[in-house]
Amino acid sequence: MKKKIILNSILIIGIFIFVYYTFSLITERRELLSKNYNFAIGKVTSFEVGAKVSPWLAYEFEVNSKRYYGTYSIDYNKIKNPNTYVNKYFLVKYSTVKPKYNEINLNSPITNKGNRISLDTTPPLPHE
Repeated sequence: MKKKIILNSILIIGIFIFVYYTFSLITERRELLSKNYNFAIGKVTSFEVGAKVSPWLAYEFEVNSKRYYGTYSIDYNKIKNPNTYVNKYFLVKYSTVKPKYNEINLNSPITNKGNRISLDTTPPLPHE
């Protein structure tokens, strides 16, 4: 009986620690992307489908000559043909403190018109 109580207590504490840690990471990411951020040009590198997860687009971008990677979960109700995004460039918002926290904006395609790069839509203004 005592062993069962101890095992249940350990399990409950373990679950609590996991939930707290996950919530802390989500909060940190949200905060850093809302206060300390910049923009970079990112390239969608692939469209992937997992067995038990939502399909996603993989992308990469560079900050200070270091390459970072991200993923974007696909909602088929919003994106009918995800393959059309592969090998295209988009605006990526990243944390200047931890660039591993980033998000791609598929509504902001980047095009190369001649020798200059042009943003086809206006990015949101930085928060003050």
